[in-house]
Order: sequence, then structure tokens, then C-alpha cells
Amino acid sequence: TPTLTLVPISTAFNSPIGIDFHEPTASVVMSVNYSSGIPHNFERVLLDGSHVQFSTFSGLTNEVKIATARPGNRAGFASGTFFVGNGVDGQVVRISPDGATIDNPWVDLPGDGNGLMRGSLYVDQTGLYGDELVVATTTGQVWRIDVNGAPTQIADLGVHLEGVITVPDAPARYGPLAGRILSGAENEGFLHAIAGDGTWDSYDFGAQVEGLDRRMPFAHLSAGHFG
Repeated sequence: TPTLTLVPISTAFNSPIGIDFHEPTASVVMSVNYSSGIPHNFERVLLDGSHVQFSTFSGLTNEVKIATARPGNRAGFASGTFFVGNGVDGQVVRISPDGATIDNPWVDLPGDGNGLMRGSLYVDQTGLYGDELVVATTTGQVWRIDVNGAPTQIADLGVHLEGVITVPDAPARYGPLAGRILSGAENEGFLHAIAGDGTWDSYDFGAQVEGLDRRMPFAHLSAGHFG
């Protein structure tokens, strides 16, 4: 059993929603200033509790969730590369690890009625989905997007999806969730486990699943949002 050392910090939060670890700076990156996104949408919280603005991006409203790439990403994403939906149908924004370069949009999914990435972006760490960016949308679409911004659709569940992670292919540890993409359907109260071939199973989780995360050595699922 690993030993966990917790270091308390004291900080004032600026109405945060999305949260992830920013590897290049060993800090926590957040979407803040809900729900206006003014004067800026993203900032980093340092180990001493101080805050610094991450980028000039501003004006995103509603619940803004985020995803960042980790070191050793096999798809080719640089560590700390940052992804977020911009509130336009089917569009994903990419921000460079230093926050200086904003590609808006970086990806515009093909077709119409793709939905928004309000709470569903995750950079795969299992290799099962190529370490690519995985997104799930408010209309139920699930896509993987490579480092060049080329999207491949995996499934279309036809329901509002929010929150997404990928699970290692380890049935002894994760049972029927092993190797799947997990996404919540807050309005239904279901957890959906989506396979790479586009099929899926649904589980009555007994909660409004909105946020998902995985912490070794077990899977931890959280409902609700940070804030």
C-alpha cells in the first residue's frame, strides 16, 4: 500500500468548476469565474496556494470542464497540452502547455448536431484508445481525436453525456468496466460503459453521474462537479 503524504494549503477559490493536474508546472489548473468566465476562464493554483492566470481565454459560460495531457503521451501530445469545449456545437479548443497559444477551434467535428463538450474531455492513459483525446457530448456522441486533430467516432448513445474516463483492460481489477470508456448520463442516473467497437452497457449507478475520475489502485467514481 503506497504511503500518501498530504500537504495542506490555504487558498481562496474563484468559483471553480473543472480541475486537472498540470504536469509541466506541478500545479493544479482550474476553470474559474463560473458562470461568466470574466475576467478569465483558467488559472493555476501553486503549491503555496497562490493563483496565476493560465491563459487569456475568457467568456466561456456554464460548466467548463477541462483535460490535460500527461508526460509520455504515446499519441504525441506534449505534457500539459490543455483541451476544453468552447460552447459551440462540436468544437474543441487546444491551448499550449504554457497557456500562450490558443487554437480556437482546434477541432470542429464533422456534421451538425454533435453537441457540446460541456463535461466530457479526457486524454487516454491506457493506450487502448491510442492515448488520444476522448470526448463525449451533450447529444451522446463519443469520439477519439488524434494529435493532428483528426476525429474518429466511436459511438452515439443519443443521450446527454457528461464526464468521461478510460479504464485499463484489467478485468480482475475493474470487472466488466475493464477496457471501456466510462461516461455519465446525469439526467438518467446511468453510468455507460462504452467499448471500442461502439457497443455499450448501462448501469444504474444510483446517482446523477456528472464527474468521473480514476485513482490507483482502485477506480473512484464521483458524482457532481468540483465547486
